[in-house]
Amino acid sequence: MNKLNFKKFLVIFLFYILLLICFIFVNYFLSSDNKDLLYKYQWSLHNDASLSIDKSKISISKPIDIIEKNETEPILDNISDDNKFQSIENVDIDIEKAWDIYERIKNKNEIIIAVIDTGIYINHYELLNGIFYNKNEIINGIDDDGNGYIDDINGWNFCDNNNEVFTDGIIDSHGTHVAGQIISSRQNGGIKGICNNKYVKVLPIKILGEGEHGDTKDLVSAIKYAEDMGVSICNISLGTYEYNEELEVAIKNSNMLFVVACGNGLNNKGLSTDIYKSYPASFTFDNVLSVGNLMFDGLASESSNFGLKTVSVFAPGTYILSTIPYDKFAFQTGSSMAAPIVTAVAGMVMSLDMNFKANEVKDLILENVTKVESLKDKCVSGGYINAGKIFEKIIDKN
Repeated sequence: MNKLNFKKFLVIFLFYILLLICFIFVNYFLSSDNKDLLYKYQWSLHNDASLSIDKSKISISKPIDIIEKNETEPILDNISDDNKFQSIENVDIDIEKAWDIYERIKNKNEIIIAVIDTGIYINHYELLNGIFYNKNEIINGIDDDGNGYIDDINGWNFCDNNNEVFTDGIIDSHGTHVAGQIISSRQNGGIKGICNNKYVKVLPIKILGEGEHGDTKDLVSAIKYAEDMGVSICNISLGTYEYNEELEVAIKNSNMLFVVACGNGLNNKGLSTDIYKSYPASFTFDNVLSVGNLMFDGLASESSNFGLKTVSVFAPGTYILSTIPYDKFAFQTGSSMAAPIVTAVAGMVMSLDMNFKANEVKDLILENVTKVESLKDKCVSGGYINAGKIFEKIIDKN
């Protein structure tokens, strides 16, 4: 090889080496999995069987480990083999297949999901891009849009009758956790939200205050407010054992889809909501999805309510990682954490330009579950939500 050809060869060789380095950089340093450092702990979205949890740490709706912004490893205790829950590979909602299909569908609409709950810390860096903004209202002490709520630029607080949708870092961690599962930004350094928050926005509606207690009349008002604001889906991770006719009428006569936590029984022991009615979860209308709490081993949580007639489907709800106030993250457990997973998948479906009605989305979810023997007598569908199967069915029909 002469000197001229050798130089040419060297230039070409170095060029391809540079291309390889660029490829590795893009796929490693800029990939979503590497930017969302906490995604590996979201077993509900991708369960690789690496999760082992001390049984003593499983509690209802209480933070287990607090993770600060930019911290990548929660502190977990050493766990003995006889005192742990072990996750099982692929016990998850198969969201990555759903995401792939969703992104290939061209026409999408912006929809609104109401989180009727405690307040939401809307300034969390993961939530900023996914919070509803009322374009017809400005902060001026005047009801600009004439809906009866002054300065409701991001939602409404029915506890205090004002526009402060976040009031307390402890009280409002519940609603913030719910919202985070639905619309957390991807490739933003933390977790992955199920919905693309370019198309799905969360409307915060606070009806629970201190002790996560509230009034049914505020829930009724919240539902009417949500409908007036153009909401498609209401996530209601709360309930009462007292029947209320106004609540029943408000839900029954609504065109919105209601995704409701079925409840956590008494003393961490689940009850049948076919017998021990819990509302609104026990309403069996075409626009109500009642959701139970699935463990990462594929079994129903012992704390989760159940009902062959009144619980629609199960979803991951134990040791769920999501946002809490002040740019932090926490693991929480309960049917409250299972409901927003179903809400988010329903939100993905409704954001497609296909004019889905509430009952059609409900049927789509229930007809495409992952059926398991342990759930066949615990819910209507006999299984847990499978987003991948849902979107495969959608793409097959279109």
